[in-house]
Amino acid sequence: MLRRNWLPVLGCLALFVAGVVAAGTGTPYGSRAPLGYLAAWFGLTFGLVFLARNAFPRAHGCSLRATEAGLTVEGAGEIRSEDILEIKVVPRPVALALVELTLRGPGPKKLTLRTREYDARMLVELFGMRRTRFRLTVPYWKRYLGSFVALNGLLVVSSLFGSGGIDTLLLALPGCVIYAALITWLIGYVRGSLVIGADGFTTRWLFRERFTAFRDVAAVRAETRIGGVADTMIDLASGRKVRLRTVEAPNNEQERGTEGRAMLAHVQEAFTRSSRLVDASVDVPALVQRGERSASEWLSSIDALVRGGGSRYRVAAVSSEMLSEVVTDPRAAVESRVGAAAALIRMGDDSWRARLRVAAEASAESDLRDTLLALSDARDDETAEKALGLLKRR
Repeated sequence: MLRRNWLPVLGCLALFVAGVVAAGTGTPYGSRAPLGYLAAWFGLTFGLVFLARNAFPRAHGCSLRATEAGLTVEGAGEIRSEDILEIKVVPRPVALALVELTLRGPGPKKLTLRTREYDARMLVELFGMRRTRFRLTVPYWKRYLGSFVALNGLLVVSSLFGSGGIDTLLLALPGCVIYAALITWLIGYVRGSLVIGADGFTTRWLFRERFTAFRDVAAVRAETRIGGVADTMIDLASGRKVRLRTVEAPNNEQERGTEGRAMLAHVQEAFTRSSRLVDASVDVPALVQRGERSASEWLSSIDALVRGGGSRYRVAAVSSEMLSEVVTDPRAAVESRVGAAAALIRMGDDSWRARLRVAAEASAESDLRDTLLALSDARDDETAEKALGLLKRR
């Protein structure tokens, strides 16, 4: 189990204090003052970096026992399966793989384990599909080109409507090269996020969020760039291509490129898993879909399905296992998955509520996840109808 290493942070703090003391006691032109300022700057900068990144974490040996019901970690207690929201596996070419768990709680809880890659994969297989999160960044040359074009656009506008002419524009052009590099460096700190689920992936940049279902994906492949770091390329059925580049922050040479390879592996595994699912002989998704009905009418038709009433439902008996397959099927329509989840809840078996919460947390689409979580807590007709009303019409 990996925990925060306070030694680098304390070391930088000591360097900062020593630098301040040296700068304060030395003469303005003495030998100690410039070195003191430099030591204080380095101590403060690297101290903040180590505090934010938890660089070089300390490993504590512990025993681990995993079952389908949950996980028992020495020093961390028992963790229920439904409380594991995200699982991220980062293989290392030489060292042990990392397993990063995000747990349910009053605040975001993180648990990082270092184990063999085989054991890490077995944990993923045991608990089933969970969400996985990565930080995204825009490729450098795209950032630089955008910054350079924007600066030149401002210069052209100022030369046309200002007092300067073409000569001023030509003189300022070399400066744009340097200023564009500075702006590019600052923009690099604006991070996006990638959430991989059982049904697809969601990308978010600032306030713009976009969900892509795996049923719209044709292929997932790697594109290696300079340094051996791989980007994840996603070919959509529409012909559009999506490039995903994660943030790399290695502590040593062995860790270089591991985040990119981990992101590629997670996307490929989730896409392959969704492609293996086949449709059942009974068209259950069609039986539980909403259509043009209101939330109350939708709930009434689901109740009729659960009770076996109605001529349209006599073609076959719909079991809870068949409904569960629709809920966890990433290729099924969102309304069908929600309808199947509501049917499971209306059957009155509370054992499905925990499984429904697990299926909800495995989804990368926030709208579907919120609706499934609301259904898992619905105990009467009013709360079930409100939960169904959360889903926007498709």
